[in-house]
Amino acid sequence: MMVCGVRHRYRNVTGCNNSVTVPDTNICYDRCMKRMLLDATGSIYWMGGLYNRQGNLLSLTLNDWIRDNVRITVVTNPEFTDMFEDMVDGVHVKMTTIRFRNEREKKIKLLLKALLHRCKYVYPNIDDRVCKLFGLTGIYYVPDYQYYHFPENFAKEDYDLKAANDRKIAESPYPLVLIGQANLDDFRQFVSGEKKNVYVIPFIANMEKIIRSLDDAYVAEVCRKHNVVPGRFIMTSNQFWMHKNHLAVLKAMRLLGDAIPEDVKFLFTGQLVEYRTDSYIDQIKEQLESPDIKDRCVCTGYIDRREQLALMKASRFVIQPSLFEGWGACLDDARALDKQVILSDIPVNHEHDSEKCTYFDPHDEHELAEKIKEVWNTDIPEDTERGIKIIYEDARKYSAGFEQLFKEN
Repeated sequence: MMVCGVRHRYRNVTGCNNSVTVPDTNICYDRCMKRMLLDATGSIYWMGGLYNRQGNLLSLTLNDWIRDNVRITVVTNPEFTDMFEDMVDGVHVKMTTIRFRNEREKKIKLLLKALLHRCKYVYPNIDDRVCKLFGLTGIYYVPDYQYYHFPENFAKEDYDLKAANDRKIAESPYPLVLIGQANLDDFRQFVSGEKKNVYVIPFIANMEKIIRSLDDAYVAEVCRKHNVVPGRFIMTSNQFWMHKNHLAVLKAMRLLGDAIPEDVKFLFTGQLVEYRTDSYIDQIKEQLESPDIKDRCVCTGYIDRREQLALMKASRFVIQPSLFEGWGACLDDARALDKQVILSDIPVNHEHDSEKCTYFDPHDEHELAEKIKEVWNTDIPEDTERGIKIIYEDARKYSAGFEQLFKEN
């Protein structure tokens, strides 16, 4: 007999006077489950992808329909298991690890894990040909379309490769996940107006555990390490890439004069590296060494996640000056900590809009300088509990995109 389209085993159940044959519901329940492999592999050189998968998993576990109908296998590197273990229960979510030396080996091992755990969905997609051969549904993921807005930031070979991949995705029957409405608008403008199975599932940062670990003693210790005083510094937390637009902040600093007390520092996290060109970093270093702002600047280099959030918690407010973002993870961090933010007036940043946001033209350092003065002189209380509550509200809201994807594909 068939139940839910699956052939099931049956067992006898004997009561006081009768014997009846019924489906083995445990087997039925197990076999009717949709199964997804979540590729959460990564490296310390781009933690954003790992934080994205961590947030994806949080959303997936908070959705009642998904918990009832989907089983998830998380695959990550052995060194990153602690990022996901709190959400692994052995029933709805399982975790396994792989090591790999290159992308080809990684794809082979992910495929083997998907087959071993009987997964139908693989996110992100391994390869169309592989998925078709083994009856899998690969879910594409594109973090952003910066290369269409700023092609000059990319080598021609890199640009052509990305554009060709976009055309392949547009023609593929497999679904595509994007992390913001601005990304969907870009996809429709630059890639395809026809593809139907495209889903907007925003980034969410799963940070409650770290935030609750930021006690006053630890925050004070981190501030001493970087020679800043809690409440007496302003923070920009981005990599030093061209589109992150640090030059706007450095130029605005030179316009502040004595409007901001001279003991107030400007702290920048991230490595002084731009893999696409050395000349941009030379410009940054020249500004950092300017006599009129040199003593105000603090560059931390690469720091770990907890340290970064401790500094953000201790900062007076955050500046995000980007010319382009796929989503802008540091804005999620600021929101979770209930921080005031001065941020660039670009489409994706408005998807973070709240009463704590102050916008400026990212091409106008004079306007930024005025906003810095304005926000410095505004005393707005912070409520971390409110920020943590928002994390979970957003995660539940964003999970609807995954639910729709599973139902339609």
